Amino acid sequence: MTADAIPTDFRVLGSLEVIRDGATVPLGGPRRRAVLGYLLLHCGQAVPTSRLIAALWGDHPPPSARKGLQNAVWHLRAALSQGRTRGRGPELVTCAPGYLLRADAGDVDLLRFQELTDQGRASFAEGSVRAASGLWHRALALWRGRALADLAEAGFSWPELRALEESRLDVLEDFFDAELRLGHHDTVLAELQEAVRAEPRRERLLEQLMTALYRGGRQAEALAVYRRAESSLAENLGLEPGRALQELESAILAHAPELSQPAHEPTAVTLTDGPHSSQAPHLRPKAAPESVRRDRRTFPADVRTQATVLMLRATSGEGRHEEDGSDGPLAEVDRVALEEAARFGGNVVARLGATWLVLFADPRPHDQNHARRAVSAALAVRYRFAHTRWAAPSLGVRAVVATGDVVTRHSSVPATPLAVTGAVVDTCHGLLPRVPEHTVYVTEATRRCTRSAIVHRPAVPEGCWEAVGTRDARPDGHSAPLIGRDDELASLMHLLSEPAGEAGPRVVTVIGEGGLGKSRLLDEFAARAARLPGPGAPLVLRAPATLVDGSTLTVLAQGLRRCCGIEDGDSPQTAREKLYEAVRRAAPQDEERTLIRLHPLIGGDRLLEPPMVPHEVLFAWWKFMAGTAMHRRLVVVVDELDFADDAVLDLVESLAVVPAPGRRGALLVVAGARPALLERRPHWESVRQSRTMSLKHLGAAAVRRYLTTVLDAPDAESDGQGPRHPRLPSANEHFAGALAAVVPGNPRVVAAYIRDLLDPATAERPGAGEAALPGEVRRFTAARLDALPEPLRRVACDVAVLGEAAWSTAVAEAGGRRHEEVTGPLEELVDHGVLVDRDTDPPPTAPVGHRYGFRHETDRQVARSRVPSDERACVHRAAVGWLATVADGHPQVATHLRMEALHLAAATSRPVPDLLECSLRKLDASPQAFADLDRTGVHYLILAETPATRLVELERVAEFCRRHRPVRFGGAGK
Repeated sequence: MTADAIPTDFRVLGSLEVIRDGATVPLGGPRRRAVLGYLLLHCGQAVPTSRLIAALWGDHPPPSARKGLQNAVWHLRAALSQGRTRGRGPELVTCAPGYLLRADAGDVDLLRFQELTDQGRASFAEGSVRAASGLWHRALALWRGRALADLAEAGFSWPELRALEESRLDVLEDFFDAELRLGHHDTVLAELQEAVRAEPRRERLLEQLMTALYRGGRQAEALAVYRRAESSLAENLGLEPGRALQELESAILAHAPELSQPAHEPTAVTLTDGPHSSQAPHLRPKAAPESVRRDRRTFPADVRTQATVLMLRATSGEGRHEEDGSDGPLAEVDRVALEEAARFGGNVVARLGATWLVLFADPRPHDQNHARRAVSAALAVRYRFAHTRWAAPSLGVRAVVATGDVVTRHSSVPATPLAVTGAVVDTCHGLLPRVPEHTVYVTEATRRCTRSAIVHRPAVPEGCWEAVGTRDARPDGHSAPLIGRDDELASLMHLLSEPAGEAGPRVVTVIGEGGLGKSRLLDEFAARAARLPGPGAPLVLRAPATLVDGSTLTVLAQGLRRCCGIEDGDSPQTAREKLYEAVRRAAPQDEERTLIRLHPLIGGDRLLEPPMVPHEVLFAWWKFMAGTAMHRRLVVVVDELDFADDAVLDLVESLAVVPAPGRRGALLVVAGARPALLERRPHWESVRQSRTMSLKHLGAAAVRRYLTTVLDAPDAESDGQGPRHPRLPSANEHFAGALAAVVPGNPRVVAAYIRDLLDPATAERPGAGEAALPGEVRRFTAARLDALPEPLRRVACDVAVLGEAAWSTAVAEAGGRRHEEVTGPLEELVDHGVLVDRDTDPPPTAPVGHRYGFRHETDRQVARSRVPSDERACVHRAAVGWLATVADGHPQVATHLRMEALHLAAATSRPVPDLLECSLRKLDASPQAFADLDRTGVHYLILAETPATRLVELERVAEFCRRHRPVRFGGAGK
């Protein structure tokens, strides 16, 4: 970059960033960022227009794709042109057959990475191992995460990104190889272990890890790495390790002398910290594996978030810890606590003696189940220590799980542990001494979050609950109808009409957010599939996504007994013989290990007391079913697959293959999962012989049909002879229409409203001037908002406070931002389905910009209620000032606010002055605080602080229904 141009830095190796003169350049929404990102991947090359359109819209672009691309390029040119002076600097030009981005190689981190990589390989070829290591270290330090991580999260998946990741891994392996040659096996051992966890099938990494362990005097661990790799390759791919890995194992067993010393002896060298040092210090490369980067993103510095804390304590049978100061059996507790915490996505942040503190947050936007994961981990640890495992007195474990707000903090000092503070930590510490041994207590907040998956019972002290075990999420029957999912059900049933062994999908995943009806759809499919007649009908089995304790083993036991033909009246000897015969046919290569793990499942009442690890049993069960499917047709239905371990996901993914010709059977796995699965496994949808089915919100018509069906269903007290509410059919229709207009088409949300309608005793009454929202709806909506990135969440809250005045320029004014700083987040919120653009086609130069609003009024109500009154008052004052500057020149602004205020006054049957007084009370503001309001300002304030007209109308209809038919809620929410 010359001195005539403003320094501009393009960053691709991580989230896309453009830094000019030390400040971030606003790029706009995902589409514009994708155009720039794709051009940067081909910097200096002309990219055809057709390739850009395919990269943005795939194989089926809309008719307006070319125009949309041109619009994005126009905005990017405007953003980049500010970095050009005297004809120098980055430039985006039209160049047949498309577009070309010109930038200096030193200004693009990708080009710098490639240059350093090539220099390192040249040095290595010349025998300069130390220089090569330093160059590769500098190249890896440029990486801040996955290449174009923000675009990948937005759904853009390009072959160039995978190729770039492969290039990073190649350089990482080169760096490790150089470090081992220099004798730095102790320095890189931790990084090698993390890299192997992230990429367990890269044999070069496995060789390097085994070498580092052997040179560190850990021969047994080096051989264990080989055994795990050998077992994984055999079980998942039917392959053996490569020749190089086999030869390394033989060399370790033979204590080959060449393994003891590096191939290149290092020489003494003094490392300096100066910026011009010729040798870079050998620090941990920044190109950490993806699993490490995900953990770091989970707990950024000084962040307040909702999370769940698990506090676990181990004691001896007499209630004493080890008195001689040694860990003794506590070392085993430590190992199990770490293992189960990792399996359920937790982070052990502290250990003090025999007490462990584990934090569970939501590392991915759609996770939102930290409470359930924490309770599951506690139950799993308790289960594994429920019996004597050592000659010493048995250990007892007790645990407390609490959900609430915590503050997490990472220190800038390397290797400093995560700090966690908050009332929930104090709650756990205070309750833990009162918990009996082998018991898990949860707080009320945790119970509310986990009651659909965990069985609880009241405990002492009052307000605490004991977590007894996991709940079978599949009820025996559904009184709520399956509405709006006919096409999806027909598609699933069609799969069973294909002959076994045909090249159809073997794994079908139904994806949807919580409450959309995935479980209901899977239950209906399983019931219909089980009723299919004929000799070719499949055997339909259920399987849990993960095993927590003995209570979840029952489901596996039922499926295993059915598959082996074991009857209830069979003697133990007959049951064992049937199991042995079935295992011999299904798993002849691994017969002994499969029998050991599956035999306890046919143990009757002893099922809950096996000295085994539950997830190992689940893994063996899946392997057995895969082998059985070679001989008979099986359908395995599993819900909540996003909750499964990585090992189970790997196995299910490997099942998506076509049976070889001549096999009579076939295995079809039909699974339900939240979007978190696709965030954990971005390639899941592209796996061969698999299919993904996405559930959308029900439309307004389907919501009405769902409501009227439930409300007009037969009343249980009338023996099913008459409708639940025969006197008010028109009220049913009015309520259905009003509710469909304001809530998302999520059956769980709709069911929560029905519960409040049909059971007034449980309905949560709103505060003065607030809309009635069921508590479950508030929690559901709050979780969706919390899943947004922090910058988007702040903009969404500003839109919620502004209400009907959320023009883009007003949003910028409310947040103290420039207009161009909010246009991108607003577009992203529209893409996320949170907001909608109320102006379909305004003039592009309109000073007030587009007007935005929430797609669902319930979302806006919850988002607004989470902003403190003093902060809302500040936003209102900024908005009133903005209105004073634009209202005169843009009469449509004042007209819109006046008409909406009149509609609101009519809906509430209250005059405007009364609404204004109520609004000021909610803000804790005196009339003098807004004494200078003109008529437009008054209209704005009452619209901002009063629930929307549709919510008011919904509450009036619901209240009418409550007064005239107080009927106890039946099955609408099941």
